[in-house]
Amino acid sequence: MVFHTPLGSHPMINCTNLLSHNVSSVENSIRFSQPPFYTFAVMFTKLYEYNDVDDKASLTLASKNESDWKVYDLSDVEWDSANDTSNVQLNQVEFRLSKNGTINFHEHGYLSFKLQLSNVTDRGSILPHLEFSANSTLIDFSLNDIEPTFPNSRFALEMTLVTSNKSTGTQTLTNYRSIDDEHSPGVFEVVDWLASSDLKASAAYLQWKSVCYKKDVRSVQTSTDVVKYDLESTNATTNMTVALAYFGNKLLTPGTLLMMRATNVSFGQSKDHFYASTNYSAWSFTIGYGFPPKERISILIILVISIGLGLPVLLMLAGGIYMCVKRRASSSFNGGDLTSSYQQIN
Repeated sequence: MVFHTPLGSHPMINCTNLLSHNVSSVENSIRFSQPPFYTFAVMFTKLYEYNDVDDKASLTLASKNESDWKVYDLSDVEWDSANDTSNVQLNQVEFRLSKNGTINFHEHGYLSFKLQLSNVTDRGSILPHLEFSANSTLIDFSLNDIEPTFPNSRFALEMTLVTSNKSTGTQTLTNYRSIDDEHSPGVFEVVDWLASSDLKASAAYLQWKSVCYKKDVRSVQTSTDVVKYDLESTNATTNMTVALAYFGNKLLTPGTLLMMRATNVSFGQSKDHFYASTNYSAWSFTIGYGFPPKERISILIILVISIGLGLPVLLMLAGGIYMCVKRRASSSFNGGDLTSSYQQIN
């Protein structure tokens, strides 16, 4: 959850109510001394596991048989302690779920969200090397060593974006292609989920590239697709969440006071041998305040392109100049007569 507040505003958190198991107590347990200008929250509400019988790697084309689906509710789970998995020196915090009554983990299996912060514009250290800054957070989501329920199991994640935009706000989910794959070889598609309002400065976004990875060591060879789906209005479960702690009963009528939209992303592509082939899937994305960055061609790439295109032109130009100079020198040597100086003996 992100708050854009006036200078000098400070949070007031009722920890007893926030940690309560009573919904009415959790409501409004987070307040600020001065109201924030803009607030948004991203909630990861459900994990879907489905039996991709026909190997289509698409939720819309998947079996409609209920026996081919399992839905895991992530809105009310107890996460492992982050103290053992976080790295303060690298500005990383990792939240793991390794014990759950419904998800079947192997001995060392887990579901995790790893968050990385930076006070400067930077890129992730591993593929797909997404850009993030002081106004955004890089998140790696991974499913490690989960025991598949079905022989052709694939997974999908449901996400909900709640913003303090009123009825004038909009949310859009778009993708565009970049000509630059310098940071993520072979991946040219970028997806932007943007929530904006009538106030141009008030916006929130999620951004990702259409790629995930089937092994911990990420490479082009271990990559597969991430598939996006249309945004939908939602009444997603918000019990016992930080969003409920701040927004309170506004979440019950999001159409008038808040804007709430949800979407799914699914992992995998046809003929990639399903989740069970590696028992691993990892996806990176960024969450930020403002507008998502656009992929730019770096100076290095510009130099390489310039040298690649400019060098042949320079060689041709130099060759032309050389031929002109040589021809002119030959003309001067023969007193301006361009005819042959050879004379017959007889």
